Amino acid sequence: MRSLLPTPRTMRARTSLLFALLLAPGVLAAQGTAYDSAHARQAKDTLASIRKRTTSPTIRRQVDWLVARENALMVKPVPPAVVARVGIIASASSIPVSATLQLYAQAFDASNTPITTPIAWSASPSTVATISGAGLLTGKGAGSVTVTARADSVTNSRVYAVTAPIPIPPDTTTPPTPDSTAIPLVRAHPFAPPANGALLAEFPRDTVDATYPTIARRYSCTNLQVCLDTAKTGDEIRLAKGASFTDPVVRPTARALWTVVRTDVTDVELGGPWERMTVSKANALNLATIRSSGGSVSALSVASSAHHVRFVGVRFTTGTLTTSIVRIGFGESDPAQLPHHITLDRVVVDPGALGDVRRCVTLDGAYLAVLSSTLANCHSNRGDSQGAHWYNANGPLRVENNTIQAGHQSVFSGGGDPAIRGQVPADIVVRRNDLSRPLAWKGVWQTKTNVELKIGKRVLIEGNVICHTWPDAQSGFAVLLKTENQDGGTWGDWSETSDVTVRYNRICGAGGGFNLAGLAQGPGVAMARVSAYANEGDSIGVAPYKGDTGDALLVQGVSDVVFRDNWTRNPEGRSAIYMTDPNARFVATGNTFGGQYGIRGEGGLAVTAPGSIISGNVQLPWLTPFGSWPAIPSSAIRDALLAGVQVTP
Repeated sequence: MRSLLPTPRTMRARTSLLFALLLAPGVLAAQGTAYDSAHARQAKDTLASIRKRTTSPTIRRQVDWLVARENALMVKPVPPAVVARVGIIASASSIPVSATLQLYAQAFDASNTPITTPIAWSASPSTVATISGAGLLTGKGAGSVTVTARADSVTNSRVYAVTAPIPIPPDTTTPPTPDSTAIPLVRAHPFAPPANGALLAEFPRDTVDATYPTIARRYSCTNLQVCLDTAKTGDEIRLAKGASFTDPVVRPTARALWTVVRTDVTDVELGGPWERMTVSKANALNLATIRSSGGSVSALSVASSAHHVRFVGVRFTTGTLTTSIVRIGFGESDPAQLPHHITLDRVVVDPGALGDVRRCVTLDGAYLAVLSSTLANCHSNRGDSQGAHWYNANGPLRVENNTIQAGHQSVFSGGGDPAIRGQVPADIVVRRNDLSRPLAWKGVWQTKTNVELKIGKRVLIEGNVICHTWPDAQSGFAVLLKTENQDGGTWGDWSETSDVTVRYNRICGAGGGFNLAGLAQGPGVAMARVSAYANEGDSIGVAPYKGDTGDALLVQGVSDVVFRDNWTRNPEGRSAIYMTDPNARFVATGNTFGGQYGIRGEGGLAVTAPGSIISGNVQLPWLTPFGSWPAIPSSAIRDALLAGVQVTP
């Protein structure tokens, strides 16, 4: 009879198979073969046969362990994901004709888990908008368009509006040209160079053209960021009255020339191109507002390489503790990346009476302008605060026909070394502005001077009203001009202030008139060629502006200073003109001023004013009463420039 028990040979074979099964996953992996469910099923079949035929408890335990392992190794089939819904998102619900809007879609299963699956886009009617396979919606004509996203058999649809350009009335097809009504800029001095060889300041070689751009189409805008990103040359983006927008950024685009962003008001409501926008007028017109979300974020940021945008008839504001409400430029180290051709025209920049801001507007770029606007409440007790400020600009810059109320400086060039080696802001025009802070700020907000240059060349300061500069963090000179390497290191050793013309200005209420310093901190290029003439100064060095000196002019190591035909009422002044350090080729002629000690130099005029011309000046006795001063010499040019410039009380 045949034995039913396995022979020793059979047992040895089966034991070898057990070891093979134990090692199978590792061996297959070493061979680069996946140990998948097919291998596991084959192993389980073999194990079942062994267990059925063996009576050995040891082998049966090994078989049971191996079966459990094969069950774990078997890859259980995963059912395919089923799309339950499709979501659509976009940054806006409307776009202008010819603009684009990026849409995004995501498929989800029944448990709301995202599924990776192709999305098919469609838009209807195609006469209103089309959409690409990547979800880019392009406006074609005014109306509503239904956009559908499909994943498998599941769809979702959204309706978007495409807005048409606002028709341009025939009488405004060619907008008014602001520069045609401006007082022409005369780049010439009304006198010959002095006989001692003093060099007159060179005028700006270039300036910003204030001409209003030609408009090809107008359209309303509800998402300013989208409109800025998609605008084309000749677009005028209209913002609804009272609308509010937060933290927009002007980014570089492919457009060649100007885009205008403007509150939707008529030309009559807005006023003429040189009719200054005031806070009260902005309130009455309910101008659209561009505001900061808070912290160090600017209400409006103009990024590197951005260009050709003009903001007209809008308001910019923020909460407290903001660095710059409007910031143009971000410390670019390459001049090719500087933003350029940005204009603020008839706007209001105002954080409110309690706002604590370092700067209302930062102008670091080329061909930048602030025109016919109001920069109000630009004050801070956390550090220096300015109305219009720049340090990394290359110019030209134009600040004309504005009201600027600032704490430390209304207009300030410098305060930081340029990020571009060798760069000096140049071709700067500061003209026909009211640069007067309210007297009510005295003792409340920190102040220094009013107009200050630490770096800059070919600068014209003309026809401004510069008032209310009392001693506080500094001695209260209305105009402070100097070369200063801000950080005092080798970076910035090219710092230079030169070729500055200061003429036809009215200074009223200040601790002193002009303070000129050749090199306040080096290394750098000492200041040279300052031409100051036909300026009038009243209430200099008297209460409530009385400070240390009350000097009409302080000069410290500056060559080629020409100071002539200026009228300064400083009855309590210590000196009319005081000089330290050599000031080569100094000229002072035809001036009227007071001062206890007249014109003097530390160590004598022979030391401080070598080769000078000092003649024809009227020196009034110290403490001469106001009513005994001679009348201010007439100047038709000065009167024309200052006409209509309202002085902040």
